[in-house]
Amino acid sequence: RAQHCHSGSRVVIQRQSLRSLRRQLRARRRPRAMFSCCNAPPSDADLIVPSVGGSTIIAQAVPATSLDDPMEAQPSPEADAFKKKMVAAGLSDAFIKQWLALYADLQAGSTGMIPESTISPVETLPSFDDIQGTAARPELLKETVVLKLNGGLGTSMGLEKAKSLLKVKGEMTFLDVLAKQVLHLKKQQDVKFMLMNSFSTSDDTMGFFRSNGEYSPLVQDTDFELVQNKAPKIDAASMNPVDYPANASLEWCPPGHGDLYAALMGSGKLDSLLAKGYKYMFVSNSDNLGATMDLSLLTYFAAQQAPMLMECCRRTPADKKGGHLAKTKDGQLILRESAQCDKSDEAAFQDINRHKFFNTNNLWLNLPMLKDAIDRNGGFLPLPIIKNSKTVDPRDASSPSVIQLETAMGAAIASLPGSAAIVVPTSRFFPVKSCDQLFAIRSDAYQVADNGNLELADKGRAAPVVTLDSKLYKLVDQMETLAPEGVPSLRDCSSLTVQGKVVFGKGVVVTGDTTVKNTKDAALVVDKSPVTGEVTDETLAAAAPPPAAAPAAPATFTVVLKKSSPEQKYGFTNNLDKATNSLYVGKIIDTGLMYAYNQTAPQDKKILVGMTLASVNGSTDPKTMRDSLVQESTVTLVLQPKVE
Repeated sequence: RAQHCHSGSRVVIQRQSLRSLRRQLRARRRPRAMFSCCNAPPSDADLIVPSVGGSTIIAQAVPATSLDDPMEAQPSPEADAFKKKMVAAGLSDAFIKQWLALYADLQAGSTGMIPESTISPVETLPSFDDIQGTAARPELLKETVVLKLNGGLGTSMGLEKAKSLLKVKGEMTFLDVLAKQVLHLKKQQDVKFMLMNSFSTSDDTMGFFRSNGEYSPLVQDTDFELVQNKAPKIDAASMNPVDYPANASLEWCPPGHGDLYAALMGSGKLDSLLAKGYKYMFVSNSDNLGATMDLSLLTYFAAQQAPMLMECCRRTPADKKGGHLAKTKDGQLILRESAQCDKSDEAAFQDINRHKFFNTNNLWLNLPMLKDAIDRNGGFLPLPIIKNSKTVDPRDASSPSVIQLETAMGAAIASLPGSAAIVVPTSRFFPVKSCDQLFAIRSDAYQVADNGNLELADKGRAAPVVTLDSKLYKLVDQMETLAPEGVPSLRDCSSLTVQGKVVFGKGVVVTGDTTVKNTKDAALVVDKSPVTGEVTDETLAAAAPPPAAAPAAPATFTVVLKKSSPEQKYGFTNNLDKATNSLYVGKIIDTGLMYAYNQTAPQDKKILVGMTLASVNGSTDPKTMRDSLVQESTVTLVLQPKVE
């Protein structure tokens, strides 16, 4: 409607919508305030606000403070109650301003939705490959901060502690992997490392680093920890702060990773970093082990003189439900999350050929430009609202309904004009947001390199896509019942879908595109390899038994044994049956025969039984063979199947 008002027309805006409109105009978003046009000439007291679509909008004069500072505006009784609660909790002015701005949007009727009709697809972006020929500038590292977002509890996966303390590869947690990455990087340049913890993850995370001697030097930096703010939950019925005496801590929730900007500003760390000469910051999620410092990207970002550079990947069918990059009709890059898409636009949202790129949440920030943008906007960075409807106790569906207001860090691309994006390989995006992804990363399809980087074991293959039954394996403890003796091999697997109760046996190998389906109450045990195609109890039952072993054909087997010391004796000397020259061997390792059992050993421990010792070092004489086994440091045995 604003775009249809002719230049010079007078716009009368409902008072409660004016602050919301101003923020939306600053962020170059589609205006949502309710207003009407009138033809009376503007007066000197009228306020000129930014241009939209080339037409100047003139609004009736209101006190400037109600436009520039939501802390100074005349708040509604509900907003005043929230402000008092946040002040009492010791939250910073920067965060309170940002949250009250979101609440004003909510009161004005904003849903945070971004209709498909208001955006256009992003057709092309520069690529990571395009910048590889540029000479890297390692001196930029001393001006750069690496910050990991570590505020998540992983509640969607059934966790009640920092998700980063979850074991991801063997005994290594996310924090182990991150620490190894940083320590490896510090051997090249003393790069500053920071964590943004939440009020829920701070104690566990800091305890982890302080208790590990190898990692403890990292916490000695006074800038090491940036603590995320906490946001008040809104009682959905009254729009007041929710009151939950049963557990007062549940009256608060994380504000989303968009809180990074308010946390940096409100804590004073942004000013501190600038004073110390830091210009750039690389930010990524702690559960994305592919997001590592890359000097070519840092060099490219510094040359662009952009306030933000967003790393994007091409969307695949597995990414269709996640957010995507788009642009407004005037070309401004924006980010649209699934929570900002109306049901009617879902088909377009999930069209990966239309909206081709998604945000990896690997962001590069120009700190001086970020500070300027915050100052221009009255001490906070305006971000689109994300509205989530939940219950105050997420584990109790009968507890009071609440609204949680969140923001996305990447959405700042619309609030920082001149920001850019670049397409990076999927090797920079290994997140764990679900048990599906954790199951895949725990498999042998992934490995941790010496520098701490997580990578595909076979770089030429695409990552396996795992889809587990969400009713049975949504939570980590449920997922671990799926493979109690270890995740099956997925190195040669393209996709694995599990439907129903299934248990994978030890050492199972899954290949190609595989679906394991069980419709019965009892778990389907899959313990034979390879597993591929469609697998059900019927197909397992119908599988032909393994062919009977063919009669042993006359053949010889040569085994070379070496002593580790001259005093060592081959432990199977007494197992040579003089009458039959039969050697009974119990265990085999990669280097050959380790030791043997005597002829009275349990039959199930005789891996090679009834083998005839044809010669030792070329001799067939029993005494010479025995002497060679005792005296020689290296012996060559020729074995052949015993003929009954």
